[in-house]
This record gives sequence, structure tokens and C-alpha cells, in this order.
Amino acid sequence: MAETEPAASQGNGREPELTYTRYLRIPELLALQVPSAARVHDERLFITVHQVQELWFAQLLSELADARDLMFRGAARAARARLARCLAVDRTLVTGLQLLRTMPPRAFHAFRGHLGTASGAQSAQFREIEALSGADWARSGRVPEGLGAAERERLRRRQEEPSLWDGFLFLLRRAGFDVTTGEARGAALARLAAAVADVTDAADLADAAGLPEVADAAGLAEMAGVAGLAAPGEPAAGDRAAPGNRTGLPDARDAGGPGGPREPAELGELAEALLEHDAVWAEWRAAHVLLVERQIGGLPGTGGSSGVSHLRGAMHRRFYPELWEVAGGRAPAAAVSGGRGRPGLP
Repeated sequence: MAETEPAASQGNGREPELTYTRYLRIPELLALQVPSAARVHDERLFITVHQVQELWFAQLLSELADARDLMFRGAARAARARLARCLAVDRTLVTGLQLLRTMPPRAFHAFRGHLGTASGAQSAQFREIEALSGADWARSGRVPEGLGAAERERLRRRQEEPSLWDGFLFLLRRAGFDVTTGEARGAALARLAAAVADVTDAADLADAAGLPEVADAAGLAEMAGVAGLAAPGEPAAGDRAAPGNRTGLPDARDAGGPGGPREPAELGELAEALLEHDAVWAEWRAAHVLLVERQIGGLPGTGGSSGVSHLRGAMHRRFYPELWEVAGGRAPAAAVSGGRGRPGLP
């Protein structure tokens, strides 16, 4: 349905009234899908999917940066809520790749030669997301070839600024945990995982007892007291080593200091959200490898890489190998001993 200018905005020298089309800049947006000289029908799909991925990358960067900033302000619960949105974007990115599976390899090869040296490895925002998440291999100071001056500068800034992992460790220190060594961090993370398990147990018992449902760790602690149970993160009365207190932490109300998390479980849940971000990003990598293998087989990549074998070499990488260890889903040894900070670009 064609739009017409509102009468009040025509011929009177005033700015046109804001409309859906003007607000979203639809004409400019739809003019960005410019196929190569190949003029292959499926090339428009190829361009659209990649442009949409880059738009979601930009949104994800905004949300991840905000989650990190919230951590540095001591707002663990708000950071976890922001990470929930990040996870929704992560999953949307994985789903978005599936559209390219409707493009037969022969259609891709009909225009692939016109891509020249353009390559997904030149996505600056992809690198930024990995650096902001805390991936050591993306924070080494290396910048891939093929980026413009502004992209290189933006990526370098991202590599130097604090990461999500830095923000999480800040919260752990603020709550009184030692994070100076890998062993100390492992012990802290194990205690947080136990706090989450305590909260889950309290929720299950409350459900079995027919008590009202509550939505957060603090409420579950109170509910546990109503049920005559040890509150999550607290020992039973007169028993400092009660089974209900697997964390060994002091009273949860004092764990975070002024303005800190009221429950160790809040930090544990935040750790789980970080782990899920890592896991879904790994799913994106796996989906991308399968897609590329289907399209080009054993051919080299357009950017000069070895192609699929190059992508497979990065599939083992994890942002947070220490979280994988504690979660029980052990990360590959390379991710723990050599994956973080190893040279090379994915």
C-alpha cells in the first residue's frame, strides 16, 4: 500500500511527519542488497542473511557491553537479565544461518567467483563479540587482514577494554572470593554451583510441600525457612556443616557487602548464563562449519584460508573453559591448557 504525505506536511516548509518508513529508513535499507554481476537469484538471499547477521552482531555487542557494565556496577541480577536477551540473540543468529541451507551448492558456485577475496573472516563485529566475551585468542592484539581503518581501530579498542569475564571476576572479588589463581577460581565457581543446587533443591521441596512459587534466590531462601529447611547458602541452626549448606559461605545477606548480591546463587546463575552464551556461540560455529562444508566441500576459502579444515580447527574453542570444568561438561584439554591465548584466527 503506497504512502502519501500528510497534508499538513506538504508545501509548508516544515519537516515531514515521522512515519514507519522514515523512522526505519526502509528505502535505504532495501537498497543495500546489491548483487554482483553474476545476477543469480540466490545471491540476494546470501547477501540478506549476512547483512541480518551483522545487524544482530551489532545488537549483541550493545547488549554484551551493557551486561559487562552492569557487572562492574555490582548489579549481578540485572546483568543476568541482560544476558538472557543476549542468549535470545545468540539463538536467533544460529537459526538465521539455516536459511542458507535452502541454497543449493550449484547456486552458490554460480556467483562465488564474483566474491573475490571477500570472506566471513573479515567480519570485524564477529571478532569484537569474541573479544568482548573474553576469548583470549581474540584479545591477543592481532587484527585480520581485509578490515578498513575504522574497523581495525574499533577492534583494537575492544581488545583492550574489560571483557565480560573481567566483569564476572569483579563480582566474585566483591563477594569475597579469591580469584587470583585458577585453583582459587575453580573453588569459588564450585561453591557457586553448589549454591544454585541448594536453591533448586529448595524450590523442589517447596513445590512438593505445596508452597507458593517464588521467582528468585532471596525468595527461595525465605521459603526454605518457612518449610523448616536450611536456607540456600546458610547452615541449619546449630550445625555449621549441615547437608543443606554445601557452599560453606557465610550468611548470604552478608556475602556481597553493601549493594552486593544477596545470594551466592545469583552469582551461580550468572555463571550459568555466561556458560550458555559460550555454548550457543559454539553451536553457531558448528552450524557454520556444516554450512560451508555443504557449499564448498574441500575447496579453499575465498579469503585464502584452507576452508572447512580451517573452520574446524576453531570449533574446540571456548570462552570460559573454567566454567565448563565446573559444570561437569569438561572442555577439550586444548581449551583449558592451550585454547585461551593461542595464536591464530578462527
